[in-house]
Amino acid sequence: MIQQKQFIEDVTQGGWRYNGRIVVFSEIHGLCYIVNDDGDWCGPLAIEVILLDPLAWKAASRTRNWNQGGRDFCPACQYTMAIDWRFYMHHVVNGLAMGKTIEDSLAAIS
Repeated sequence: MIQQKQFIEDVTQGGWRYNGRIVVFSEIHGLCYIVNDDGDWCGPLAIEVILLDPLAWKAASRTRNWNQGGRDFCPACQYTMAIDWRFYMHHVVNGLAMGKTIEDSLAAIS
């Protein structure tokens, strides 16, 4: 859950919001929660919603300084791509498609 928590913190710090609201990760429950303007928890949000949102990855890119330039090759899909937020999103989603856990997939890009 450490990788999930860090990813949520990074996308939030990078400016990503879910319908204009901040999302936090609860280690106690192992879930993401939407927080309203008063700081109250409104309800849970599946982390998959965040992982499949390109805007969240762009926000993580700002926090993690992923815009290195250059290109890299993905051996799993035989595709060469620019090293930016799309590269990291691709690796996480590809890992999930291959049966890795969310935590392991996020750890691979940390």
